[in-house]
Amino acid sequence: MSKSFTGLLFLFLISPYLLAQETVKTTPDSVLRFSLVQAQDYALKNSFSHKNKIIDVEIAKMKVWETTAIGLPQISGNVKYQHFLDIPTSLLPAEIFGGPAGVYTPVKFGTSDNFNFGVTVTELIFSGEYIVGLQAAKTFKDLSIRSLEKSEKDTRESVAQAYYLALVLQHNVSILDSSLRNTESIKKDMQAMFKAGFIEETDFDQISLTVGNLRSTQGTLLRQAEMSLNLLKLQLGMELEQIIVLTDDLETIISNSNIESTSLQTFNINSNSDYRLMETNEALTMLSLKRAKSKFLPTLAGFLSYSNGAQRNEFDFFKDGTPWFPTSLVGLQLDIPIFSSGMRYAQVKQAKMALDQVKNTKEQVRVGLTIDFAKTKSDFISANEKYYSEKENIALATKIYNKIVAKYKQGLSSSMDLIQAQNQMLNAQSNYFKAQVEMLNAKAKLDKQISK
Repeated sequence: MSKSFTGLLFLFLISPYLLAQETVKTTPDSVLRFSLVQAQDYALKNSFSHKNKIIDVEIAKMKVWETTAIGLPQISGNVKYQHFLDIPTSLLPAEIFGGPAGVYTPVKFGTSDNFNFGVTVTELIFSGEYIVGLQAAKTFKDLSIRSLEKSEKDTRESVAQAYYLALVLQHNVSILDSSLRNTESIKKDMQAMFKAGFIEETDFDQISLTVGNLRSTQGTLLRQAEMSLNLLKLQLGMELEQIIVLTDDLETIISNSNIESTSLQTFNINSNSDYRLMETNEALTMLSLKRAKSKFLPTLAGFLSYSNGAQRNEFDFFKDGTPWFPTSLVGLQLDIPIFSSGMRYAQVKQAKMALDQVKNTKEQVRVGLTIDFAKTKSDFISANEKYYSEKENIALATKIYNKIVAKYKQGLSSSMDLIQAQNQMLNAQSNYFKAQVEMLNAKAKLDKQISK
């Protein structure tokens, strides 16, 4: 039975449970003390993954401005200086200069030094694609905000699971320590009885084996308790060297899990973060369809350009009295889509089909979330019932064990009866441990689903 107890503990070590503000009190020796709510609030400020979600929101805000700026005036300038080592040569008919027909005379035009500078202003006046893009950027920001809300709920759930597991392990370490002390005391008594010839060697060997198994389990449980705290620190976004103390009481948390009120909880699909993300994704897909349709519309832009230049045979552009030759213009440009061989039509059809897919997925998510909530509530009720059943079992097993110990000391019970009662108690402790973890994780999942 003791080996079974150890095996169950190992299963918890590799189980998903491990994966899963009030002001935090800091003592002078740098020990941080956390209630569950304090731990969750701390994680929302320091968790690595949640901080990335916060940055995503800021990136989305900048994306909105980036997209907005496309439709605002764009101003650019340029400065250009050229020095010709050889001035370009052109061929002109020689008859222009009185020469024979059919003969060309090489002529160089221009100066060796040219300097130009200018400013161009462009303004997008109308673009259907730009208008849709601006709407999409704002919706993308909403998507980032809703993703942040989902991250907050996920973080609270994962911190709760890690916090609960750490509490359960600490609680069970103390239970196992007590069992080990009692068993070692019995072993000491049996050793004296064995030396006196009152019991057989196999009886003493059996209790020695039980003590050895308990010590091995104790070491495993202590390491798991330490690992659970490290995993909680990872969820909180703190260094593993930081010492933390969990201040919530396990029994208080369990007793506050009101099964009656839980059974009356209803599921509000509109407050579910996964469903809200699907709604935003549907809005983005709808905007993709509008964008595809907007490509059939013309685009109108205005522009203004001014430049000034000078030509010299030496670099004296800034000498007083030397001439500069300005050029300026203003205009409009209208781009009209006429024919694309069906490309734009195909893009619209694809966008419509993509929107149909998203709507189907959204409905699938709605049904799935509703079923999942019913299952989560049922799992919590079942886990709660199992917990109290196992709690009664461990109390009964402990009562039986204590009676057998008392009879054994009076010589009214055999060593085999004692060992059997002890194994029953250890098995009850193992089942109680498992029931605690299952109930608390079911509670954490349900709390996440009913949170606003």
